[in-house]
Amino acid sequence: MSVLRPNQQPTKGCLSAYLPAGAVEEVERMVETTHVCVRLSRPRKNVHGTYCRPVKGLSHRISINNDLNPYTFLITLLHEFGHLFAFEQDKSLRHDTAWKKHFAGLIRRFVELDVFPADIKEALLRHLQGIRSSDFMDIHLTRTLQSYDEILHADNDSLVMDLPETSRFYYNNKVFIKQACLRKYYVCLEIKTKRKYRFHPLAKVTPFPLAEK
Repeated sequence: MSVLRPNQQPTKGCLSAYLPAGAVEEVERMVETTHVCVRLSRPRKNVHGTYCRPVKGLSHRISINNDLNPYTFLITLLHEFGHLFAFEQDKSLRHDTAWKKHFAGLIRRFVELDVFPADIKEALLRHLQGIRSSDFMDIHLTRTLQSYDEILHADNDSLVMDLPETSRFYYNNKVFIKQACLRKYYVCLEIKTKRKYRFHPLAKVTPFPLAEK
């Protein structure tokens, strides 16, 4: 599903279903001036968004997962716009100094527009002090954003980091036991194969009902 196509005149409010209301006008202006094609993607487990540079007559392309809450959607979009500007101005496609500069500038611009709640604003400003290639690696920021994610609370899922050690849980139709914390990840044992896997602390999993343990 395409939100906006290159050279298409933006319609006011066309992104309102995905963005905080106060961000819509500025985002549409950015889309119009860069001629970027923004597409919605089905949920992807390992990424929230992607950027592709212009090739073979195609303009800039950004894809964003369609299941993100408005604040996560906006931050992901700004992350990818950071890549767009880094490519246009610095010929860089990496998460390097150029990308960090553009991404930080975009975040500060939207913070000044007052589109974020106070807790997200605080987490973002703290995030800017040590920007990482993946926003998901910032536990404080990601957890703050997930508190606005209705799906997490609606389907009784939990975060791996919130489960007690030795807890059993479902993930991708497999059963795991939470074991030790190894640096920034949790080591979890798949019961059927006895193989060990690393889980991000903020991975969403389904705990065993007490009666099943």
